[in-house]
Amino acid sequence: MNNSIFSPYLRNYLLSRFGDLQIKETKATCHDCLCSKPERGDLPYYRADLKCCTFHPFLPNYVVGGILQSSQILASSKVTIRNKINQREYTLPLGIFVPVKYQVAFLDREESDFGNREDLLCPYFDPNNKNCGIWEHRGAVCTSYYCASDRGEKGLKFWENWGEYLHRCEMVLAQECMVAMGLPHESIDAQLEYINCETGTEEELGSNSMSSAIFQSYWSNWSQDIESYYLGCNDYVKNLNDVEMNKILAPELCDLEQVLKNLLK
Repeated sequence: MNNSIFSPYLRNYLLSRFGDLQIKETKATCHDCLCSKPERGDLPYYRADLKCCTFHPFLPNYVVGGILQSSQILASSKVTIRNKINQREYTLPLGIFVPVKYQVAFLDREESDFGNREDLLCPYFDPNNKNCGIWEHRGAVCTSYYCASDRGEKGLKFWENWGEYLHRCEMVLAQECMVAMGLPHESIDAQLEYINCETGTEEELGSNSMSSAIFQSYWSNWSQDIESYYLGCNDYVKNLNDVEMNKILAPELCDLEQVLKNLLK
């Protein structure tokens, strides 16, 4: 399977569902972005120092743990995550959510702002190498985003649905982790309210940090050791065997899986 379109946690699961999927896209080249070059043709224009990374991704809990544990991840990205935890920046049991303030600003942007507004740059972007600082562990949206496809509209439709498929995988596994780590299932719905926020309270729009009271209400006994919680989530997912992974994910994804297979024909 093409290493650029799956996370290390899902490799065996995706192989079992889709086989050795090989998709080559010559127009979308993340590490050598064509969109920032004069010869880009009909591709959109992105600043070379920003690329398509003017987006803040959601990171599921087990992925956060993987980033903190990995020796391959930039130290600056780990510092970013630890700072988010210390500053109560929407670091919740399901994962690291995008601050409401950022979400509202992102939704209010002009179409041409994408790839060109520095204030929307991903916090995990590596400015020195002008590339993703968490590439191996990047989230579903970043894994599936293609500015263009060799297969035209059908190809773009596939990537859109592939992103939704990976996102649903992430959310199912994140919920499994949360319950396995001893936190109440009842708080899941409240956390999901922080996805796709179109507006926010005065407090949410004024700061990237959550109030101490709201933040603490989600964390229960883990509030003093959040990093260890994320590391535990990473261990939980890494230790799932193929049978367990299929049992957890397959029933939740069968409908979208068929859509993807039809788009591959």
